[in-house]
Formats: sequence, C-alpha cells, structure tokens
Amino acid sequence: MNIRIIFVVSLSLLLATFSSSLEAESQMEGTLRETVEEFSESTTTGGGGWKAYESFLHSDFTRWYYGNNVLEKKVLVDSIKEWWENGTRVAKDKSKILRIDIIGEIGIVRSEAIEYYMDTEGNATGSFHGYVTQVWTYKDNAWKMLVLEIAPAEQSEG
Repeated sequence: MNIRIIFVVSLSLLLATFSSSLEAESQMEGTLRETVEEFSESTTTGGGGWKAYESFLHSDFTRWYYGNNVLEKKVLVDSIKEWWENGTRVAKDKSKILRIDIIGEIGIVRSEAIEYYMDTEGNATGSFHGYVTQVWTYKDNAWKMLVLEIAPAEQSEG
C-alpha cells in the first residue's frame, strides 16, 4: 500500500512539474512573439524608428547578408538610421510568424516577410518578399536579437 501511495504522489509531483514547465515555455513564447511584433513595428509609419529598432538588438548582433557577408550591429543600425532619416517607412507589413522554437533561453523565429515601402509623401518606393530567421536570447527579463538572416523568396539565377 505504501508503495502505491508513494508512486501516486511521485506521479502527481512529476505531472505538476511538467505542467509548470510547459506553462513557463508558453509564456516565454508569448513574450517572444510580442517582442518580434514590436520589433517589426519599429520601422513602420507609426513606429519608433531606428532607435527603437536598435533597442531590440543584442550587443553581439550580426546579420548574414547576401553570400558570405556579415553585417555587424553598428553597420546595420547606421543603414537603418540613414534609411529612416531619408523618409523611408514600411507602409504595409503582411509578415507572419511561421514557427517559434524555444530552447532554454534561446528563441528561434521563422517568418515570411511581405513588406511595402513608402517615402515621406506617401509614394510607394518598393517592396520585399522573403523568409526570415531570427535568433533571440533571453536575458535580464528581455528578448534581444542575436542573429538575423533574410533570404528573398525568389532568387535570380546567375
């Protein structure tokens, strides 16, 4: 009888721990999803601009850029700043998150990006359709993007 009671109590504790772990993981995914959405909004017409964009980037941030080129944080932020100061904004963002994986304090986000750009007069200036992989790290109660990789949906043959 004692063995059955110990087994039932142990099983109950194990299930409670597992349930608590799943709840914590779900909360982490929810906060990462919110962070990704806020990051995306930073360059829209109502967004906070390049300073808001920069605030989401980890100090060791890098972005893979066509081929084997890697952009360090400062180079990317400077280009976003120039883009923003020239009046370019994301006019419409139809991006959607396809998948989020949380592994400890690392979050991997895969998205399809569809963006339309405009200038200060509201004229269309271009668009982009591609696939994005973001690697985020959770530290000090905040998600910071560590790596960004973007690939166009259609690549030219050459």
